[in-house]
Formats: sequence, C-alpha cells, structure tokens
Amino acid sequence: MVVISFDLPPIQEPFDEEDIRGMNVGRRQLRSEWPKTIYRPDSPEKDWCLILPFPNSYQNAYFSMCDTDAYAHHAPTGKLCLYLRGIGYDEEPSADVTEWVATIGKYVAMKDFLVLSFALDYEREVGNPNRAPN
Repeated sequence: MVVISFDLPPIQEPFDEEDIRGMNVGRRQLRSEWPKTIYRPDSPEKDWCLILPFPNSYQNAYFSMCDTDAYAHHAPTGKLCLYLRGIGYDEEPSADVTEWVATIGKYVAMKDFLVLSFALDYEREVGNPNRAPN
C-alpha cells in the first residue's frame, strides 16, 4: 500500500470588513515581553503547555514549523494554549519546541487577521531593517 503524506497549509479564518474595522492589532515579542512560555505540568496526567499571548500567527507558525504534536486551545482571555502531547511528566520538551520558542521569540508577532504576520522589529519604519530607529 502506498501512503502519500503532505503538510496542510496554515489555516486562514474568514473575516470581513466589520472585523477589520473593529480589529485591535496587537504586537508581541516573546523574547522581551513574554519570557515564560513553556510550562511544566503540575501532575503526571497533564501535558506540558506553551502559553502564548494570542493565537494569531503563533498557532500557524507552531504547526508549520514544529514537529511535536500539540492540541491548540484558545483561552477566554485570548491567549493560545498549546498542550504538548507525548512528553512525559519527568521529561523535558523536545529540542524542536525550545528551538521554536527561541526562533519565534526574536520577532514581533502581529495580532491581525493574516495567516502569519511577523515584523522584524518594533522600531523600523516602512519595512526597512537598515533604517535607524526613531
């Protein structure tokens, strides 16, 4: 039997003009504003968890870049909880999880309606990374 597998593209939720007009654009850089991301379970029957500021960009980035199986939960507070499956209570998260946090943590994630939306920095104008900060 031949098995063909492929990665699914990131999920783009539908939005309309009213959503855009009421949009509260948020920006977060994990490295500087959200230093604690990975949480150890408090009992053996629970999963390790990544808690991120919002699902926009972070959820699709995780599932596009990281091989560790996770269940995504959107908390009522607006945060994204990624419950990491298959990691024992006494184990540490795999290197791909910690590397993902370190890599993504360098960039400014945007809370908007795009599938993935990252900025190089807070201070660069007109998208030019060589332009000096204000």
